[in-house]
Parts: sequence; structure tokens; C-alpha cells
Amino acid sequence: MNRSDNPKYDGTIHPEEWVKQIQLRFYDKNNENIRNEQEFVNYCKLLIHPSIKILPETNSIIGLVNDLKTDISYNIFKKSIKRKLQFNYSISKNKHETLKFLNHFQQLLYEGEITEFGEQKKIFLNTLQKESIQHAFISHKFDKINSMEELFKYFYESFVEELKIIKNGSYIALKHVATGKYLTSDNDLVFAGSTIKDLNSVWIISEKQESTRYNQLGKFLTVFYGDLFDLKNKKNDLRLYVSNYGKSPATKHRQVSCKDESELWHCMSTNYENPPYVRNKDIINLQSNRIVLRSHEFTFNHFGETYQEVVGHKERIGGNDEWCIEIIELDNDSNKLNNYGYY
Repeated sequence: MNRSDNPKYDGTIHPEEWVKQIQLRFYDKNNENIRNEQEFVNYCKLLIHPSIKILPETNSIIGLVNDLKTDISYNIFKKSIKRKLQFNYSISKNKHETLKFLNHFQQLLYEGEITEFGEQKKIFLNTLQKESIQHAFISHKFDKINSMEELFKYFYESFVEELKIIKNGSYIALKHVATGKYLTSDNDLVFAGSTIKDLNSVWIISEKQESTRYNQLGKFLTVFYGDLFDLKNKKNDLRLYVSNYGKSPATKHRQVSCKDESELWHCMSTNYENPPYVRNKDIINLQSNRIVLRSHEFTFNHFGETYQEVVGHKERIGGNDEWCIEIIELDNDSNKLNNYGYY
């Protein structure tokens, strides 16, 4: 063994890690015998910087490590580790990079002797970019997470969660929960149509630029509850609009139609357990300037056809105001609706 290759101890490495490195090099070249512990400790003392105090009577590995941890240099080292933990992890979908991040995080916790899980959990959350789905997902689950295993499990689940989120530019359908019919437009006419989706019931979410929230996904913008957006019908390019004066044909509530002008809507959650962002299959209320979108079993006739009415109102919110938001995938060539398993 070339002892000159052994690393000196100057307080910039965890004492236990340093001792392990010396132990590995203290085997003879045939890896058959290890030296006497006293001899090993005496040799280690020669590698320790003179400014770091070691008790003369220390003659064991445990005692040596304890001496190193008692020195002020160790407190400085732990503080430096805590500073290292104040970083923002650039979220990667590469499994290898994710594993490296998680392993590195655990190593820093060990070196900084951060053992209280509540503190570990807060540090982990702070390493995630605040506008990322990972941060929002972990934050939403925060109080339910009681171990490092659960924390890492939810972190991995957050990548599956990304598949469910509604984004700026998403194609969606809105199914009326009480009747199972989809919000549909035929030119300027809006109604609850069939229980089967078609192109007339596909809408495009377009967020108001001032309310968008950027995240690590770059070009994608996640829709959060309360974010403002308009809804443009895929078939006719007209936007969902609620009148301030016009009356609906059946119940004389506010008339809902499609127009070539913007009307800003936002989603309200119907379940307090929902995360702060809108997901596929969430049950929502849709509101524009305190006017709530509603459908019911009341119908009206238009050019000899019967339609289920859709209206806007300011009354008490109830079951007829619930809509299930669904992500729609369109074939780019044929404009046909695709169905995917996670939807």
C-alpha cells in the first residue's frame, strides 16, 4: 500500500466517510489481513491536520470519529452541507438522473446529520422548482407524508400526475355530471348534447397571458384553479360566452352561446382534496365573473330540434353545476378523437 495516497483529514469530509476510505486502503495488497486497530488509529492521527484536536488517549476507531465530530471544524462542515442543500433541482424525466438526485440528496442529509424527518421533508420540497408539478404535488400531499420512503414514492408518482394535468392549449370536453351529456356547440348555439363525444363537444383552453404560470415543462402551461382562460370550440372556432342581458329559452336564466369574442372563465374545485391544479376527470364548477355554468333537464326547441338547455346563473351552486373535465386527444390528420388508457 502506498500510504502517501491516503487522503488527509482537514474537516472538509464527513469523519465516518474519511475513516472508511482509510480503512479500505489499510488492507495489504492481497486483501488478506487488516492491521491492528491501535496501529490504524495511530496512522490516522498522522493524517489529521494539526489544527484539529485529537485526545492523546484515543485508541479506537469510535473514539477517533467522536474526537473529529467534537472539533469545531465538524460544525462548520455540517453548516456547509446545509448550504449545499439549498439548491433547485432541474426536474428530469431521465430515470438515471432522477436516481442520482435522490441518492445525492440522501447523502447530503447523512453528511449534515439532518435526521428529523420534518426538516428533511421541508428541505426536499424546497429543492423542487416552485412552479413544477412535482412541487405542487408534494406540497399537496405534504402533511400525509411520514417517511422518506413515502416521500420518494410520491415524487415518482408526480411524473404520472403530469399526464393528467390540464394545460394551456389542451383539448378538453366537459361532461355534465347529472345528465352525462357533453357541452356542445353548433355554430352559435350551445347546449348539452350527446352522451358520446364528437368534434362539436371539443373545446380548446386558452389561458389569459397575465395569469399563466410557467413551470419546468417549458412550452406547457399548467392550468391551476382560479386561472383565467377562454374556451374555443374546436369545430367552429367560436368562444363560449354568457350574456349579461339575453335570456335562456327555457328557464330565462342568462343565455349561453358561442361568439367571436373572449369570455374569461375559471375552474372551481368541488373537492377540497384536489391539488391546486386542474386534472383530467376532475369534477369542477365553471365560472365567469361570478356567473356559474349550469345545465339541467329543461329543454328547448330550435328549428324543430330539441336541445338540453345550458345557462349561466348567480344562484346557489348545486349538483346541476358540476362538470367533469376530460382531456381529449385528436388525430392531427383526421381530427378524430383518440382514447388513451390514462384518460
